[in-house]
Amino acid sequence: MLTLNCSLREEIAQQIELYTYPFLLGLGTVGNLLSIVVLIQMRQHSVYRYLTLMAIADTVLLYIGLLRELLLSSSFHLHIQGTLLCKLHVFFFYNTLHLSSWFRCCLNLDRYVAVKFPIYTSKWCRTSQASINSSIVFTVLSLANIHLLIFVQGEDDNKNSNALNSTRSTVNPFQYQRCYLHPSYVHFFEHIYTWIDMFLVTIIPFTFIILCNLTVINRVFLVSGPGKKSEVVSRSKATNRLRSLCLIMICSSFIFVATTLPVTAFIIDLLSHKASVDTMRCRRIQWTIYNILMYFNYASIFSYCLSGTEFRQALMKTIHVKAKPDIGSMLQTDMMNGVNQRRASTNQQYRQVLVEYQDLKRFRSSFV
Repeated sequence: MLTLNCSLREEIAQQIELYTYPFLLGLGTVGNLLSIVVLIQMRQHSVYRYLTLMAIADTVLLYIGLLRELLLSSSFHLHIQGTLLCKLHVFFFYNTLHLSSWFRCCLNLDRYVAVKFPIYTSKWCRTSQASINSSIVFTVLSLANIHLLIFVQGEDDNKNSNALNSTRSTVNPFQYQRCYLHPSYVHFFEHIYTWIDMFLVTIIPFTFIILCNLTVINRVFLVSGPGKKSEVVSRSKATNRLRSLCLIMICSSFIFVATTLPVTAFIIDLLSHKASVDTMRCRRIQWTIYNILMYFNYASIFSYCLSGTEFRQALMKTIHVKAKPDIGSMLQTDMMNGVNQRRASTNQQYRQVLVEYQDLKRFRSSFV
């Protein structure tokens, strides 16, 4: 009875994946690529550089992770296998996860420096400095994850491969069913690295983003003082814009932790307790729901960019969207066209009368 119930849950999970994964992949591809195109065309600024890198990382993550899940749940049942492919795929998947989170940290750090230390804005908030910071983050995270290239292995090619592989520990029983861990590396990966992964992807970035934005909001609310009326008005507009931006970042950080924390915690629980095959089949629907939440976060960078006024203006210029005129503007246009036509016809009649008068005057003079 339990086996039948688990089989039913597994079938439900597969049906959910077949309908939701293609939608998320298409939505994320269109939104992220459109964001990249618009951000590249915008003026050079460190914020837009970080947003571009975030969109690139999220797009790569969709095709490394979500496309793999779709191929596994489809009728093709394509697995990541082979030593070289397992090493590269596992490394780039985890590394891109970490990069996406830490590019968000760089973006919020940039805004924090711009508000807290305005004297360093000209030096810190530049595209060249953003490229340097991103390169440092990429290098540090790649070195931190390089052990995946060393200790992840593929299937054995000897005669007893099936017997050996059945007793070996996989990287993830849902994602990498044919990618295995070196025996001396199993304890570190299942009991230490999974926690490191959760802190690098979710906990530390979330805490960092919240602290940066709370500090910025506190700084903005303390901005006050006497001044001219025009200065007060311009300052209030800039302050309100910055407050709204910080609130958007705080809300997006809560959405970020709500969509990425469940799947990382689920992996820790799954690998630490060595779940059986039947248990994993029963928990397949949990894995599917957590995956949908996580990849929805990486497919929604376009909505994150739409919160900016300059991005919306650049988007309108990019896709050449022209607003349709309303009835009032159409009536006003028709009235102006009618007035112009009347003026043109009146001027033409006046010129015709003037020409006739001059001809008559010339005729009289010649007659005399």
